[in-house]
Amino acid sequence: MNPIDPRTEEDLKHLAQNGLLEESHALDLKRELGSGNAANKDLAKDIAAFSLDGGTILIGVDEDTSPPRPWPVPLAGLAERIEQVARMRVDEAVQVRTTVIESADTPGHGYVVVHIPQSVRAPHMADGRYYGRGDKTNRVLPNTEVVRLLDQRLADRRDLRAEARLIRTELVGDDTPLLVAVAEPLNAHDEMLVSLSESSQWQ
Repeated sequence: MNPIDPRTEEDLKHLAQNGLLEESHALDLKRELGSGNAANKDLAKDIAAFSLDGGTILIGVDEDTSPPRPWPVPLAGLAERIEQVARMRVDEAVQVRTTVIESADTPGHGYVVVHIPQSVRAPHMADGRYYGRGDKTNRVLPNTEVVRLLDQRLADRRDLRAEARLIRTELVGDDTPLLVAVAEPLNAHDEMLVSLSESSQWQ
């Protein structure tokens, strides 16, 4: 499933008119982000839940209408607040990417697209609990699932060590000292390596 990634107000309207703005396992719509501690706590739960498989939160869309309609919200400080919640209210912190879209008709208002990449450090905790995403809502992860996910993370790390040993053996054999580092990406944005890979000097 392709991620929802509008860049303009027209993109949003096009998605809404074509029935593509529907809450799902990978998309959450919010008419606005409330103020205060309770709203920050709920946002942290959303971010923790989406970090398991990746997803998008779209702020400034009224999900209670059919089809959902754009609902521009005040933009001042909103993206910074979202990033701060992801860093300070989720344990361990999650790196999110925000896209701010200005409204053509309402100065200072618009929409924020919050991309939460799948995290290799998941599951993440918010307000003392681990969260995942159901079909359209967040869910608290039971202990058995948390244990399974953490076990899988450890197994993946062992696989990386085995891969490093195999690379060393193929390059120089077992008797020659050689340091091999295998990098594991942590919440990098989708286009991080585009400029590098398109360069004629990338090697």
